[in-house]
Amino acid sequence: MKFIDNYLEELPIDVQIKIMDIVVIERKKEELKIVYEIKKKINNMGFYIENDEEDICFAILSEDILTILNNLKKMDLKFNYEFYYEKLRLISECSNDDNSMKAIIKVVDNYDAFKAIKLSIKKEGYNAFNNAEFATLYKKCYFHILYNTFDFTYEDIKLIKDYDIIII
Repeated sequence: MKFIDNYLEELPIDVQIKIMDIVVIERKKEELKIVYEIKKKINNMGFYIENDEEDICFAILSEDILTILNNLKKMDLKFNYEFYYEKLRLISECSNDDNSMKAIIKVVDNYDAFKAIKLSIKKEGYNAFNNAEFATLYKKCYFHILYNTFDFTYEDIKLIKDYDIIII
């Protein structure tokens, strides 16, 4: 039997099955590596040293990220665009929470407001800060800091659901 044009169908059935088993096992190994990294990233969130401002700010951001992840995990997102819509909506909710204004100010001040303003201008253009109040400026900056920090993808969320990763 001559193997022409690399067609899998021309191989004997037992060889095809063996090849597919190997492919499935390798894909599963890669998936499990990603799941491990996701679990590690989630487990590292929220822990901080009380005297370290940077750690406290990271803990504040982590709390919002974990809230977003919990909400996304509960949703039935069938398409990639639904994920990005919900991600923006949830980040916007977190950054517009008037009850956490002290935390927002702390994060923005620690993050470096000019860096946050540059992120906002990059996203919204130079008119982003015209006629804005003090609190609104901080909320806009916090939105972009949180958006920039939230680095989970649609595929990550699917794996979190599939493997029922616990989000503290």
